[in-house]
Amino acid sequence: MTGPNWVRWVLYLVLGRLFNRPQLLVALSRALERVGIPIACGLDDLIKVYRRTDDFSNRAHFENLVAGDFVIGMDSGPHQMRERMALGDVLPDMVRFGDLAHTEACARIQTIKVDLERGGSFDLVNDYLVFVAWNALRGAFDAPSSASIEGVPASAPPAARDAALAVLFQELRHVGGHLVVGGVAPRSVQVRAQGSADALNQRVARSLADIDAAWRAGCPYAAQTAQRQAVGLMWVGHPAMVQAGALIFQELQAHRHQYKELHAFVGQHLEASRTSAKIREEVRRKVRGHVLECLRLRPPFPLLSRLLPRDADLQLGSAKKTRIRTIAAGHSVYLAIAAALRTRADYDPERALVDWKNPDRLPVFGVGPRACVAREQVVELLVSALIGVLSLPLLGFADAGRGRIVYDGPIVTRLRLKRALTAATP
Repeated sequence: MTGPNWVRWVLYLVLGRLFNRPQLLVALSRALERVGIPIACGLDDLIKVYRRTDDFSNRAHFENLVAGDFVIGMDSGPHQMRERMALGDVLPDMVRFGDLAHTEACARIQTIKVDLERGGSFDLVNDYLVFVAWNALRGAFDAPSSASIEGVPASAPPAARDAALAVLFQELRHVGGHLVVGGVAPRSVQVRAQGSADALNQRVARSLADIDAAWRAGCPYAAQTAQRQAVGLMWVGHPAMVQAGALIFQELQAHRHQYKELHAFVGQHLEASRTSAKIREEVRRKVRGHVLECLRLRPPFPLLSRLLPRDADLQLGSAKKTRIRTIAAGHSVYLAIAAALRTRADYDPERALVDWKNPDRLPVFGVGPRACVAREQVVELLVSALIGVLSLPLLGFADAGRGRIVYDGPIVTRLRLKRALTAATP
């Protein structure tokens, strides 16, 4: 987008707020659909666009990939599939991913509990989620390559390691946030994102020998393309998982009765789950339902776009009022994911996820050959993270008014919590 910088600032701030107010974004999306804007607001329409990868290209977001080309911005085809398979090869399986997140969550929660008992508060994003997500993601590497990327030896004191990681997390956040709003970002935000992207690429370049050693045996193609794979894996994966964790807790706060019931259930079974695999899986199954329901109602990527490499016909609208239109090459179609997922207004976490076939939950991860390659891993990480939070006393926002959640564009950058004043009964 071109135009005065002040216009870009306005659009950047408006889009950032809309992305974090899903009900308002849903209403706006449906209004735009009614006036003829090519925007897929229905679930069937969304899935249709997702599956027609030759007609609707991910290259719409290519210019926002400031850290370099990556699989999510590539045209569909053999090369994109090979890149996708390489990521699948280096990622831990979903059980390992969840276990790594659980280990870090338990460690961080112990410190947070002490602070809460003293009447303090903690930042859900910067004191907890960023570390839980990173510990799971570093499972894609080994100890030497992880330490090389982090820029601090594994033997460093915890405070020194956390300080070094904070720099890495900020680089990832600035690059990741640019993916969804880079097209309207003002100049200062663009410069910041590019600077972070350069720093991230330099960080990985210094670590290439260690990454190559970690990936060469089991993932030869990933090792050959390690610079691209490692950079992309980090800047896409980490900010998205942290954002999802923050959004889940926001949505649970909007359903306070459900939050209290889930908190009581986890508290009742937490001790037994440490020694019983059956009880542990029952706890995870119940929490998993809430994770998926919260993501349905508050998706991390509520609005995306697809670029048309060629003219294409597209039918949008409800069964009673459909319109077939021809959209010219070079134009975009918008995916109103927040609107499409709200096929049900009620909060129903008990619906089972069977073989990843719940149609109104899964489009949050994409559909078809472009679906998130790590959707199972991401869900298990978020389950582990939420169980950690639920092991704490009932929580509420520590700050009042508009400052209780701080945003940088669409990204939640601070969300302070403290012990809730209400009684811990459902």
